[in-house]
Amino acid sequence: RYAEDTMDFFSREIARAGSFPRDYVAKVFGGGHLVAGDSLDAAIGRRNAHVASSILNTMGIRAVGQDTGGNLYRKVIFDLWSGQAYMKRTSYDPLTAALPVLG
Repeated sequence: RYAEDTMDFFSREIARAGSFPRDYVAKVFGGGHLVAGDSLDAAIGRRNAHVASSILNTMGIRAVGQDTGGNLYRKVIFDLWSGQAYMKRTSYDPLTAALPVLG
């Protein structure tokens, strides 16, 4: 839903910086199935992961890591100074667990 707008913005910033998409790498996270019994939720997660990979491929940005799908949450931390991304998986059984409270 927002991927195309975000990547359009990123493309403009790449050009403004005088660099090229091939100068960048990406890691793809998410696409999990988190709503019990909701096949639409599973389809949305898979589609989001596919769209992310497809956009990166089209732009020529190499994905150097990916963790997508499954019945779990991911906590992702991106360190702006080093450019490193760290991920921690949090188990989640959509058939028995309640959604965590955010905020």
